[in-house]
Amino acid sequence: MTPITEPKADSTLRLNFNGRILPTDEPLFSARERLVRYGDGLFETLLLHDGEAPLLELHLERLRRGMEFLGLEGFPADDPTFVLRQLRKTTSMSGSWRIRLLVFRRGTGLYAPTEDACGFLVEARKTNPPPAELPERGLRAGLFQSAANSCQRLSNFKTCNALVQVLAGRHCRQERLDTCFVLNDRGTLSCALAANVFLVKNGQLYTPALSEGCVDGIMRRVVLQCAAGLGLDTHEHPLQLDWLETADEIFVTNAVQGIRWVKRYHNYQYGREVSGQLHRKVLERLGRPAEG
Repeated sequence: MTPITEPKADSTLRLNFNGRILPTDEPLFSARERLVRYGDGLFETLLLHDGEAPLLELHLERLRRGMEFLGLEGFPADDPTFVLRQLRKTTSMSGSWRIRLLVFRRGTGLYAPTEDACGFLVEARKTNPPPAELPERGLRAGLFQSAANSCQRLSNFKTCNALVQVLAGRHCRQERLDTCFVLNDRGTLSCALAANVFLVKNGQLYTPALSEGCVDGIMRRVVLQCAAGLGLDTHEHPLQLDWLETADEIFVTNAVQGIRWVKRYHNYQYGREVSGQLHRKVLERLGRPAEG
């Protein structure tokens, strides 16, 4: 199984820079841009299927909160009609597209910005929707310990400074892993590579609380809602590392790939019964067909 990394550039890549569709080989940012110098911005990653994004308003709600926290102004995150129009403008109206919506602070200055107005970039590439059923082959997971997430509010947003995730991705590539678990600065479980993490133990569902340095994931929210609909007891609180050894199931989630189950972590193996039930419930919640 191929380690999960950022997709390589391909012929389906399309760019929308501040409302203009640009060639993918055209330079977009100068060395003076704050995005380049400081990672001064936020992004959202979502799935667009046949021109529809059923979770768009949840993404925009998180983006609004992040913009307010960073003091970014000017992007209409409170106007889903405008945003959806830009997403459709970037893509075709058929198939599934992986969307990365980036909002960045314009202007120059050193650490203190000279202005708070922002621009945006939509990056779109073709992808596959989640499968109708979880595959028999689950993920092989490891543990990343060279850096940790910070337990602060900023960690709940998808900022353009993602060095912990970069290093975790590099660790997966070197160790030939599909994903890895990331700890926080308190030594408890925070998240997985590009994903939130859930554990099933004795028929109950557990996930790290937002105070544990994880992203306030959109699919995380959907899974918690779906779990309640299935009558599962859910718990959001700190999870010690040894919980990974005693869990019955482990799965990871993000807004593009949905639920992916972990089959092996070190010498421990896991099932996928509850994961599969939640996967089907999530697809039902999204109201669109799955692949397969």
